[in-house]
This record gives sequence, C-alpha cells and structure tokens, in this order.
Amino acid sequence: MGFPHLILPTNFIFAPIGVFCLYLSLNGEKRFSILLLKLYVFSLTIYQVGYYWIPYTLFEFGGIAIPFNYFLGPVFCIGIIPQWPGFFIIRHLIVRKINISPSPLIDAIGLTLFEMYFPQQFPTHLGHTWLNLAPYVGLAPLFGVSFFSFITYLFSFYFSQIQDIWKSNKNILLYSSLPLTLSLVACFLFPLKWASDQKLNIRMVQANIGNFVKVDSRKGGETSMSKVLNAYHSLSMMPSKLNLDLIIWPETAFPISLEHGQMLNSKNYIPPIFHQIVSQTDADLFIGGYDHVPDKAPNDLFESEWNATFLFKKKEDSAYLESFYHKIELIPFGETLPFGDLNEEVGQYIQNISYFARGKNFTLFETKKGHLFTAAICYEILFQNFIRKYLNSTDKQAHFIVNLTNDSWYGDSSEPWQHQFLSHWRALEFGRPVVRMTNTGVTSVLYPDGGQSQYLGVYQRDFLDIELNTKKVMEKTFFQKMGNLPLLIIFGFLIIVKFIIFRKKHILV
Repeated sequence: MGFPHLILPTNFIFAPIGVFCLYLSLNGEKRFSILLLKLYVFSLTIYQVGYYWIPYTLFEFGGIAIPFNYFLGPVFCIGIIPQWPGFFIIRHLIVRKINISPSPLIDAIGLTLFEMYFPQQFPTHLGHTWLNLAPYVGLAPLFGVSFFSFITYLFSFYFSQIQDIWKSNKNILLYSSLPLTLSLVACFLFPLKWASDQKLNIRMVQANIGNFVKVDSRKGGETSMSKVLNAYHSLSMMPSKLNLDLIIWPETAFPISLEHGQMLNSKNYIPPIFHQIVSQTDADLFIGGYDHVPDKAPNDLFESEWNATFLFKKKEDSAYLESFYHKIELIPFGETLPFGDLNEEVGQYIQNISYFARGKNFTLFETKKGHLFTAAICYEILFQNFIRKYLNSTDKQAHFIVNLTNDSWYGDSSEPWQHQFLSHWRALEFGRPVVRMTNTGVTSVLYPDGGQSQYLGVYQRDFLDIELNTKKVMEKTFFQKMGNLPLLIIFGFLIIVKFIIFRKKHILV
C-alpha cells in the first residue's frame, strides 16, 4: 500500500511493485475475457485493501441496508480506478488489431494521460504515493503529481520487460533508467522547503457531530440542533493562549439554511451565535453551511440550496457577512446526478441525494489582518486543475487554501487519512499551506514542504489553535503557471524520439 492504511504498513515501494505485477500479467494476454478478469481481480484487490470503507458509506450516506451494501461493494470497485481498465481495454483492442508489440514508454505515457483526463469520482494517481518521500519530492511544484505517476509507470513497465529488452538492446536499459535516475537526483538535491515570514493565529473547531445528530438537526430536531450549536459555540469560545485572528468550522457545520442576500443587506438576518462569537473573541469566523437559493418554493427541494462557506467579521460589536463561496465541483450521486438536464426528472426516483445547486464564481477571502485565502469544499481539493483555475482567477495570490470537509460518512476507516494524504499534494504543487478543517477528523495544516501541524484525529471533539505560517508575498509556482503543459511537451518529445531514433531497430521501447 502506497496510501495510508489503519492496519497495513504504508510504503512508497508497494506502488511500483503492484504496477509491475499487473503489467507483467497483462502483457501477452490475447484472450479478452481473461484480460477483463485480471483487471477486475486487480480492482477488487485495490477495493479490499484501500477502499473497504465503501459499504459503510453506502449504508450511512446512501441508506442501503446490510447486507446489500456489502454486495454492492465489489460492483463499485470497477469504477474505483477506471483509468486502469479503460486504458488496458483500449490498448488490448489496438494491439490485437494492428499486431504490434507493447511499448513500455507508450504505455507509461498513455496510462498517465488516462490518469490525468479519464473521469474519476475520487481522483487517485500512482504518483500520489511519492508523498511518503517528502520533502524529497522537489519536482512537485514544477510538474505536479502526474509527473511522478509517469516516472513510476515507466520504471515499472521497463523493469517488467527487462529480459526482452536485454535481448533486444542493452543500451535501452540505460536510456530507460535515465528519467527515474535524474528525477530522483533532482528531488533529493532540491528538496521542498517552506520559509514563512508572517503568522496568522487560527482556531480549528472539530465538533465531531455524528451523522444521526447532523441529519436530525437539518430536519429541525430541536434537541439535535441544540447539541450542534452548543458544541460549536463552546469550542469556539474556549480561552486561547493565542490572540485569535480566525475561527474555522467545517463543511455544513451550521445546520440551519442561511440566505446570503438577506445577511448582506441586514445584520438582523445573521444568527445570534455568530454575533456572540465574533464580538467576544474579536476574531473572524469562517464556517461551512447551507445557502438557500432565492425564489425557490418551500416544497421544491431540487437545487434549492448551495453547499457554501461564509466569512463573518466584527463591526461595532456585531457580526457582518463579508463574503461567501458556493461549491462548484459536486460529488456525483452524493450531491448531484451526472445526467445534465435530466437530473431533475431522474431525481424524483433517487431520494438519498442532497441535490445542491452548483456554484459559479470563485471567491478570494480576506481576514482582518489582510491574509488572503481560497476555499475548497470537500473533495474539490482533490482536483489539481480546479484548484489551479481557482488560484489563477484573481491577480492577487492567496496566502493559503482552506479545505472544509465532512468525512463522517466513512467512519473510523482509512478514508479520512487518505483524503488528507491526497489533499497534501495541493500544498506541494501550489506552494502554500492547506488548512484542512473537518467535522470528525483528520484536522490539521498541511505545509508545502510535506510537513504538517499538530492534528485532531478521527472522532475527537476538540479545537486546535495553530500559528499558521504564511508568506507576505505569494508567488505562483511553475505548475500553477503552466499546469500540465510542460509534461505534455515532454511526452510529445519522447514519442518523437522513440519513432525517429528507434523505428528501424524493432526494439521494445
């Protein structure tokens, strides 16, 4: 396992070993049915080891009763890493049709491209496992995680064909090892560093609200609502050794639907709890909540709310709403359906979905001390191109990224740690801290050098006061400026070299 696991050991080396075994097994397989079987067994193994929490989520979030949720788990495993079956099925059909030998280089490029562009509900790339080597992943701010996927694929694929390559041309072993060797040298000679020159005192409130209480409070249950509000209020108001600048609550923490238009026009529409916290702590308050879509009828629940964040500040001993953000990347089959204009019609028959409205605009938030930050809600943080677009949407550069999430639907499993692990790559790629504020854990600050702050684990009810280290002047990383374009250029160059230099030698490259 190259990704975090509660029981099994985690090590970077497990990822290339797994890829090596699969590639070795698939090469030379001429029977399509056996190929499909091997790909399914591979996906099932990944599911059992890394995504075993899916049945729990189907029960908690989807309302699918036991044991049917466990029967559906092996079905869902097909789509866990769709880039693998998708690539090798297409590759099999092409190779069989034009009768060519497999090329480790072309396969490494092709599979990396599938990782980058093939639709995935939870984007996990092979290159993510390199985080285990941090801070010795110095190329991350230059080329992003996909570069590390490519290097791992290339090495694993060549190594699996080492006998054939040796017979064909011994020099190919030298050529194929150069990218990995140069990459490792560069990563170790130029490790990630983080030098800050200013601080922001933040409080991260992890109230650990269980799903039953959370859902019941949304339905108006007075006892549950009281528990939720008391938990956040008491933790926010606890004395601090720091002079707090910003208090943060997680995704959908406030159970009552708000309406940003009314709150902007009058402070009377702002709930009293926000006035109390802001006026007594003298800190800004950044929360996750629900924002009602104006002019929606009370009985029309389809896209009647946004999954939103709100920034409240102090003015004359009361709170005012300065800015807000509506979630743009919605979770398919969790917050929306992937059927476009048919969503509303199909949604009449699928009830266990939130059906949020989709946000349209990026928001750059600013604290009272002038620190700028962006907000990524839940799994938006997993999409590098989305975060890049968000950060590039304004000339002013955010000092940090806040990721509000609620992983309570996954229980005390590996998922919260995996979510944190994948999120950390945004800090590496974009050179700024990621503040991960969760409902039930894991809550922490992830830094661009691969390090992290103290953290609150799963099912802890507590607060975390942190001196957030930031830079006064934030500069764009090379990856933020260029995205995946340099990597695509590298791919193009390697393909040209392959077909020009080696086309007459008929060797396995």
